[in-house]
Amino acid sequence: MIGPGPGEEEGAGVKSIWNLWIESQSEERALELLERAAGRLEVEARAAHVVPYYRGGFIGSFEVIHDVPNWDRLLTEVLALGQRVARGWVISGGAGEGADGWSGQVSVAGVKSIQWRLVHEDRRPK
Repeated sequence: MIGPGPGEEEGAGVKSIWNLWIESQSEERALELLERAAGRLEVEARAAHVVPYYRGGFIGSFEVIHDVPNWDRLLTEVLALGQRVARGWVISGGAGEGADGWSGQVSVAGVKSIQWRLVHEDRRPK
């Protein structure tokens, strides 16, 4: 489900940002594939958009606000969400903060690869 954009119903805490490399000739089709992938996560995908990728196709992005009590639970939740759309995840960053994941084995046709990263809302650059 695609939800509110930036500035609308701002949440606090931690969010995950998802980027998808989409093979498409049109922006409309790229948005459809982005929505299909977000729908498989079964969460509210906020600030969804696509931009042309300089190597062809598009990069689609959206964010998910997480209401979890601690970092360990957040990391477990995002890993479980990722398994809904891809397998063979490569995880990097620290276990305590700044983790991200990437996969080139995406189960959504037309999506070449996918990445998520965790962001603390209170640690964003001002």
